[in-house]
Amino acid sequence: NLLNQKALVSLATTPPDCHTGINFSRLDNTTLYVPKNSMEAYQTARGWNNFQNIIGLTEEEINAMLTGIKGIEADNATTNPDGNGTLHTLDGRCTSTPAKGLYIRNGKKVIVR
Repeated sequence: NLLNQKALVSLATTPPDCHTGINFSRLDNTTLYVPKNSMEAYQTARGWNNFQNIIGLTEEEINAMLTGIKGIEADNATTNPDGNGTLHTLDGRCTSTPAKGLYIRNGKKVIVR
């Protein structure tokens, strides 16, 4: 039931045509999140213009809201003294003492023989 939603996210850069099937006329308490560069189009599009709260977000902000991830940064403490980067097992665990096998370093496959 859309009437009980606190937030609605539309990732479409062009507001979808909503002249049939969806009644957006009673969504005063629902915030609509849209791509920042499409905000004006949503504010004037039939149906979508019934939202009282339309917030434009950057792609990074939308991704953070949907995934909970607010950015990824490299941790300098995890690099090896030789400057080549940390070895990771195929399941993502860091290792400083690799056995023979296949590993990932700096996004590339590395074979330890």
